[in-house]
Amino acid sequence: MTNASNRRMTSLARVIGSRAFGRGFTSYREGEPFDPEAFLRTNDQWAYERGRMFAAYYDGALRINRRLSWDAQQAAVDALAHGALI
Repeated sequence: MTNASNRRMTSLARVIGSRAFGRGFTSYREGEPFDPEAFLRTNDQWAYERGRMFAAYYDGALRINRRLSWDAQQAAVDALAHGALI
């Protein structure tokens, strides 16, 4: 038995732009409790949790006019570099 799984590279912008990340970001901002069953797919669960972590780190807007904010993208790069986002 191995712990190997199918993995592929993806961009940080794609992760923070996902629906699951946005839902986690919004739920944290609104003070909702963590919902461990929010998504069925493992990648979506991780994105949801990362969105909540990022909302604790970053206090700006995630999207402006339905587009990913440039400041949010830069803050995500900084959060990743400092270990605040996994």
